[in-house]
Amino acid sequence: MLLSRGTSRHCVPTSPPISRASKQRYQVQVPEGFEEAKEVMAEAIQKDMVEDIGGDEQRVDHIDTGYSNATFRHLLLPVWIGAYRFQGKVYQVAVNARTGEVQGERPTARRKSRS
Repeated sequence: MLLSRGTSRHCVPTSPPISRASKQRYQVQVPEGFEEAKEVMAEAIQKDMVEDIGGDEQRVDHIDTGYSNATFRHLLLPVWIGAYRFQGKVYQVAVNARTGEVQGERPTARRKSRS
């Protein structure tokens, strides 16, 4: 689940610290997560750059993005994770308990044939 800009400013330490709540361990280690984040950022940088240039057609030969003084925070976020079975297939979903944003899979409706 991706976080929007400014999410961390709403984070506060828990009091008392969470000890008996259900928690998950890292599913992605920090170095791998940073590489994945860079890929997501590269797409956003490319899109922003093309929009900033404007016009009907742009030709960008090279983008050089640098990262310095990168830091990482371990956050415990309120997320509901669930799965359900529909017509023999399992679908997984995650709900951000702060914003209500839902991410995951869902069954697609079959097209009805016209008679």
